[in-house]
Amino acid sequence: MSEVIRFPEGFLWGAATSAHQVEGSPLADGAGPSIWHRFAHTPGLTANGDTGDVACDHYRRFPEDVALLADLGLNAYRFSISWSRVLPEGRGAVNPRGLAFYDRLVDALLARGIQPAITLYHWDLPAALDDRGGWLNPDIADWFADYARVVVRALDDRVHLWATLNEPWVVADGGYLHGALAPGHRNLFEAPLVTHNLLRAHGAGVQAYRAEGRHQVGIVLNLEPKHPASEDPRDVAATWRADAYMNRQYIEPVLRGTYPAELAEIFGTAWPAFPESDLALIRQPIDWLGINYYTRGVTRHDDGGGALPPQASSVRQPQSSTTGGTSSPPWTRSGSACRCGATSPGRCSTTSSGATGTRSGSGWCTSISRRNAALPRRARGSTRTSSAPGARPCSSLIPWCSPP
Repeated sequence: MSEVIRFPEGFLWGAATSAHQVEGSPLADGAGPSIWHRFAHTPGLTANGDTGDVACDHYRRFPEDVALLADLGLNAYRFSISWSRVLPEGRGAVNPRGLAFYDRLVDALLARGIQPAITLYHWDLPAALDDRGGWLNPDIADWFADYARVVVRALDDRVHLWATLNEPWVVADGGYLHGALAPGHRNLFEAPLVTHNLLRAHGAGVQAYRAEGRHQVGIVLNLEPKHPASEDPRDVAATWRADAYMNRQYIEPVLRGTYPAELAEIFGTAWPAFPESDLALIRQPIDWLGINYYTRGVTRHDDGGGALPPQASSVRQPQSSTTGGTSSPPWTRSGSACRCGATSPGRCSTTSSGATGTRSGSGWCTSISRRNAALPRRARGSTRTSSAPGARPCSSLIPWCSPP
């Protein structure tokens, strides 16, 4: 007879989306264009020339979508705010009609017993700010904090869960290093600066929330447990570099106020020196850590590997459960996906999906997100270790307790 698993009282079962992927009507009611609107409307940059002009039509049909959430029995919905819908120029004058959309959405969710969870930034920077340098401009931390204040003042009376950023690694890696995502840059020297300014914006956003809000704020990272292809020391070293690049580049400054030492090796002369004051800003106390978990990564040493991290490449796994060629083995169901607890003291708080949605007729397909136990309030780096079953006080997302 199979064991019955009972989830704790207050466990949230929800769906997750992002603004540009589902809303449509990107310029409606006074909204300004985002970098994704600009990117998708540039010929040759998206499959089939697809844009977000209609998407899931959530902007016009959100009452139907909220009804679908309720029919599914979900009690939470994580969505992102379109920065340029609220502030068409990215700063300055507020667009009241854009802000009113999210006001109506929050009220509709609460009326159906669904808890709203807001992400302030899910990749769609206002194009007006990109024209000022975007994530390469150090002023963007202040711009983001000002934007956060506007939204928090309007919605925090009803919204209790807030995220500053969703997956900053994707923004830097896809948008500024490889150019596959908006804004489409390909520059090794830009990537670490973008990461740093994203994290500075996170810190400034948390400070803005503490000044204006009364509930909980955190950040969502896509963490991928890294495993070496063999016990060969070169594979282990390559795996450590992959872990530093994708995982610890983000979780360590947020929770510890330091960057992994391996990043200087990974980026070489493109890795700058950052002031301690910036790291102090980044390391703001947070209430929870969101984890977007998709798959593990298996890494081997590769002298010919041209991408980051250097001399490392992913190994495609048999019976892959993702299009990326890696797999989700049985151990991910037993808590090992929360190996982040070894790096981030306290407990992992969230296992949530990426934000994808497609509309087909009257049906709406969206990824499912799950929220688990929260980190201790305003968690800081400390000597505590993970409470996940079998977790050890390691310092990375790979099964070794010290670097090679």
